[in-house]
Amino acid sequence: MLGLKHLGLAIMLQSIVMALGTLIVLTPIKASAQQQQQENQNSTIGTYAQGYEKGKLNAQNTFNSGSNYNGTCVPYAYSTTYCVGYSTGYNLIWAKLKVSNWWMKSK
Repeated sequence: MLGLKHLGLAIMLQSIVMALGTLIVLTPIKASAQQQQQENQNSTIGTYAQGYEKGKLNAQNTFNSGSNYNGTCVPYAYSTTYCVGYSTGYNLIWAKLKVSNWWMKSK
């Protein structure tokens, strides 16, 4: 059976391990955010991100206005990469809003 001194050390060690685990998990996320800020807007990743953000915004606006789903992106007006990002962002937010709306109505 552990004494109070050993129990205190075990709790302190567990706290340190948990803090290190959090640091290890969050470090790549922070680096990724910094990379995105430095990303060239005209690069493949930059155009995908622009489309993704625009798609999310348009889905929110379409849903809030009560309009029907319209996640189309005009490929001749934008790059394929932009349209893939747009569709991904639009579909993600649209699905979240539909599920959330359904959940609220079912209560």
